[in-house]
Amino acid sequence: MLLNRRHVRVKVMQTLYAYFQSENDNLANGERELLLSVDKIVEMFVTILSIGVEVITFFDKEQENAKNKFLPTQENLNPNKILYNNFVYQFLTRNKEYNRKIHAYNIHWRNSQDLIRSLYNNLRNSDEYKEYITSEQSVEGDKKFFMLFLTNFASDNEVLISLLEEENVYWHDDYELVFTAISKFIKSLDTSANEFTLLPDMFKDPVDDRDFMINLFRQTIKNNAEYDEMIAKYTKNWEVDRIAMMDILIMKMALAETVHFHNIPVKVSLNEYIEISKNYSTPRSSIFINGNLDKMVSDLKLHGKIVKTGRGLIE
Repeated sequence: MLLNRRHVRVKVMQTLYAYFQSENDNLANGERELLLSVDKIVEMFVTILSIGVEVITFFDKEQENAKNKFLPTQENLNPNKILYNNFVYQFLTRNKEYNRKIHAYNIHWRNSQDLIRSLYNNLRNSDEYKEYITSEQSVEGDKKFFMLFLTNFASDNEVLISLLEEENVYWHDDYELVFTAISKFIKSLDTSANEFTLLPDMFKDPVDDRDFMINLFRQTIKNNAEYDEMIAKYTKNWEVDRIAMMDILIMKMALAETVHFHNIPVKVSLNEYIEISKNYSTPRSSIFINGNLDKMVSDLKLHGKIVKTGRGLIE
C-alpha cells in the first residue's frame, strides 16, 4: 500500500486547487489529472528502486571491464561479487512486474550516466560499502545495504532530485511517502520473493479507496457554489477574498466528505482536514478552519443534511 486516506485527500486537494485556479472547468480532464498525479507516485516508487539497480549494474560492468586492463591486478581478475549478488538487486532484475513497469514508464538512465557514475564513485569509496563487502552475506544484510544506499547516497542527491522534480510537480510531497513505502517493501521481502511477487498496491483497498478519491473530487466541484455561500455566511466577519484559498478549499472538501460519505465519522473527517491544513496552509489556518467547520457542521446536522450509516455511526 502506497497511499493511505490522508494521502488520498491531499492528492484530491492538490488537483482541486489546480482545477479551480485554471479556466478549464472540464470535470473529465480534472479527473484524469487526479489519476495521473496518483500514478506518478507509482512511477516515482519504481524510478527510485531502479536507481539502486542501475548503480549496481554499472558497478558490475566496471568490474568486468577492469579484467581487460593491460596489467590487471588480482583484485581486477577476481572481483568481489557480493554487491552483484545482493538479494534485492537479484529480485528486482528478475521480477516481472517491476520490469513491466520499467518498460511502461519508459524508465532509463541512458541520458544520466554522469549521475550514475557519481553515485557509483560515492558508493565504491564509502565506509559502508567496504564494511558490506567484508561481511558475511545474508538476505537481511543485503536488504539493509540496498536501503542504506538509497537513503544515504540517492535521497539527497541534488541531480536526482532535480530529475524527479521535472517528472512530478508534487515530488516534494511524494518523496518522503515513496521512500517510506520502499523501505516497508524491502523489509517485507524474504526468500519466498520471486519473479511473480507483486509490488505494493497503490491503495489499501483498490476499489473503495479509488471510489472515495473520485467521488470526493466530484462532490466538492458539484457543490462548490453551495459551499461558497455557506462559507461566506459563517465567515461574514472576514472578507472572503482575503481568506486563504487553501483554507476555503479545505473547508469545502470537509463539507463534501461529512455530507456525502455516510460511512465516515464526522470527527474523523474534521480531524483529517485540520491536520492537512497544518501542512498546506497558513500557521493559524487550523484554528480558523476548526472553528468555522464546527459551526457549519452543527447547522448541517440540525437541518438533517448529515446522515451517517453503519454500526457506531448513527447519531
